[in-house]
Amino acid sequence: MATRKVLITGATGKQGGAVIDALLSSGSSFQILALTRNASSKGAQSLASKPNVTVVEGDSSSPASIFKAHSPIHSVFSLTIPGKAGAEEQQAKPLIDESIKNGVDHFVFTSVDRGGPGTSEKNPTNIEHFASKHRIEEYLKEKSGNGSKMAFTILRPVCFMDNLTPDFIGRSFASMWRGVGDKPLQLISVHDIGIFAAKALSNPEYKGKAISLAGDELTVEQGKKVFKETMGYDMPESFGFVGAGLKFAMKELGTMFKWFKTDGYGADIPALRKEEPALQNFGTWLKESSKFSKQSSVADHSCPPDGPLLPRPMTLASQAEFKAAGTQLSHILDSVINDKIEAGFSVENTSFSISITTLDDRHGNPAWQYHHRGANNVKGTKNVDGDTQYLIGSISKVFTDLLLLKSGLNLDDPITKYLPELISNDSLINWKDISLRALGAHLGGIQGFYGYPEMSYTVPDFEQLGFPKLSDDDFPQCGVLGMSKGCNKKQLLAGLRDTAPVTTPGLRPAYSSISFVLLSYAMEAATGKNFTQYLGEQVIKPLHLPGTGASPGNDKKAAIPPIENSWGSDYGDNVPGGGLYSTTNDMSQFIRSILTHKILSQTEVNTWLKPLSTTPQLNTLVGMPWEIYRSNILTPDHPHTVDVYSKRGSAMGYEAYMGIIDQYGLGFTVLTAGGFSEAATNLADTLIAILLPAAEKATRSEAQEYVGNFTSSKEHESAIITTMDNGPGLILSNLTRNGSNIVGAIKSLWASQPVPLGGLSETLRLYPAGVSRSIRVTECVNGKEQTKTQVEEEWRLQFDIVSGNEAPGKLPSTYLVAGACGTFQTPGLLVYGGEALDRIVFVKEHGKVVGVKVPSLRVEFDVRE
Repeated sequence: MATRKVLITGATGKQGGAVIDALLSSGSSFQILALTRNASSKGAQSLASKPNVTVVEGDSSSPASIFKAHSPIHSVFSLTIPGKAGAEEQQAKPLIDESIKNGVDHFVFTSVDRGGPGTSEKNPTNIEHFASKHRIEEYLKEKSGNGSKMAFTILRPVCFMDNLTPDFIGRSFASMWRGVGDKPLQLISVHDIGIFAAKALSNPEYKGKAISLAGDELTVEQGKKVFKETMGYDMPESFGFVGAGLKFAMKELGTMFKWFKTDGYGADIPALRKEEPALQNFGTWLKESSKFSKQSSVADHSCPPDGPLLPRPMTLASQAEFKAAGTQLSHILDSVINDKIEAGFSVENTSFSISITTLDDRHGNPAWQYHHRGANNVKGTKNVDGDTQYLIGSISKVFTDLLLLKSGLNLDDPITKYLPELISNDSLINWKDISLRALGAHLGGIQGFYGYPEMSYTVPDFEQLGFPKLSDDDFPQCGVLGMSKGCNKKQLLAGLRDTAPVTTPGLRPAYSSISFVLLSYAMEAATGKNFTQYLGEQVIKPLHLPGTGASPGNDKKAAIPPIENSWGSDYGDNVPGGGLYSTTNDMSQFIRSILTHKILSQTEVNTWLKPLSTTPQLNTLVGMPWEIYRSNILTPDHPHTVDVYSKRGSAMGYEAYMGIIDQYGLGFTVLTAGGFSEAATNLADTLIAILLPAAEKATRSEAQEYVGNFTSSKEHESAIITTMDNGPGLILSNLTRNGSNIVGAIKSLWASQPVPLGGLSETLRLYPAGVSRSIRVTECVNGKEQTKTQVEEEWRLQFDIVSGNEAPGKLPSTYLVAGACGTFQTPGLLVYGGEALDRIVFVKEHGKVVGVKVPSLRVEFDVRE
């Protein structure tokens, strides 16, 4: 019997490749013609190396030459790629016609389910690429039934599991799935589409059938649970603007996800599983076929230290990964402006400026920026750029806390040391218990405002809703809009004495803008300078921030929205809590001064960028005054915890957001006018989702400088080898001295301690300690002494304690304590002659690593192989 030929379209893609793999695995006798538009591509070349596969260059929309060159073709597998209107039909109909003309006896078309077998026949839906596939189905059935000998099979897969990937697109899919809510979503693996396509091509009983394909049906919460149980970490998701807000791409995608929620797929999964017992469910797909499966093998580095896991990149902005992320961000924002992506805020009413700050530019200029002027923003500046002024609201609190840190005041002093006027036996608040530090970190337990947000014109609304009628004397005597002037110091302190506590100091964070007014009064009492004077002297002038100051700013340089706004307002004594204006250029300079330890010392910055309290959300902490978000899904190719130290600010008509990710030496600013609360947060979420994976890749690329094989010029058979994998930090792959295996020795010493230390991870990893020093080294060159400068960088070998994945014994357990990360307790646990075995020192000259010192061995590995 002659070998049958089967033409597979989309051969280098997911579906076509899965069909080829399934045919080859099934042992079928088909000669496979793998159709691709570029036979010289890497994917095509890979296919060409497989048995019984011939790569064919061509286009399904012009198939005559394909049949002429490879006739006879007995079967065809056809898929179509969505595009412009009519694109899918242009790919399929000519191929159907040419197949009939050339005597093809079986045509398998992969379409899409539209509600189950019966419903799919008559329901094209309002989703264009669903409808186009329905039209192709009807065309195929019509042509096959007009006296043709060609039979058909239609496969109707549901949503692909393979849409979930570790990258930006996959995380966006997860967020869109979240938008489906409590309705289960049917899913199918591309692997199983290949299996059913191979069955259809090989078995005559599939001819004339239309089969809906699904392997699992889950809500997003069920999917997240399966993911966590299978992979051991949370399912990566994008954030609001990228996922739920945008629907990631064109509006048709949003329409499709609405259909998932209102209608949905209708494949018969139990019947399919009887037909194919190995049909993958979501968990099986994760383990066997997903791009996440490889990550689960990186098993023994679940507890890296806080802070940079590799040296912070110094050339981030010039690296290809960062540039590509910037291009992607610009493209998304262009699509928002051009109404190709739903923004979630009024683009016409909103002006915005976005900047990213890295360590590259010593002057603090943004490494990337984007600016947009809303079409309706007719007031203020005509050209929005890095020098455009915006109100920054509560980002002002960051400036106030910085001033407090620079003031030299004892942060544990009670506020009453500087403001004794607060002391009163009649006050419900014990002001002596509230420290400067507590006020700067929202831990004072006092209310957020005084006077505002009460407004005279809302009083009738309260009365109508059932609240008692009050006289003017019942309201605060200052600060109520439309009723009284802003508070001066004397009025405010007197009024605060009569307020009730929100909570006892230090119990939990209670957001308070008025706390920062009190801090400004305390600093004035200590320095003799009011807030604006002290800010100018300590921050604005030293950092050269010409576009930053206390409101009101410069109308001609401002973004003034066409909605009710507070531009031009005099915030009076409330400036420290929310009355500054700034620009993205100034904010970039400000952020860089923190990252480079220009405005504060390294130790002061390290201490400042730490949480001081918790919130009910495990990933949300509060600092001074930072809003800290912790996540392990921001770098999906290399999962680890990333801390984003951020501050959000609001003023009437304005929304602002700043963030610092010290681990990568970068920060960002989003300033908006007119977009209400959604604009800045949505834009910030998009920036984080795209920027951080690129920053991680660039960091790892730059850290290749520390990877290598180093030997000693003085010690026989002594070497140290450092490598890098997908996990955090570097790996100590080999360490020998005079032929002795020191890595093995460390493990033996660990296991033989008189006090058991726990199991030690098989992989030993190195992390930077953030400490370096310059030294002068004298060497003899050609008989003459020469002196050169070297930099020694301290690193630490981390002793990762390995716990089991369940509690021992039969006792009831939550595995909370037994599974805790205790590696912060392990530095220096092994010591020899006063030197810790975990201490490693990299030696650099002119930015290049030239050697490694291991002090406990008293060896310098000074020859780089």
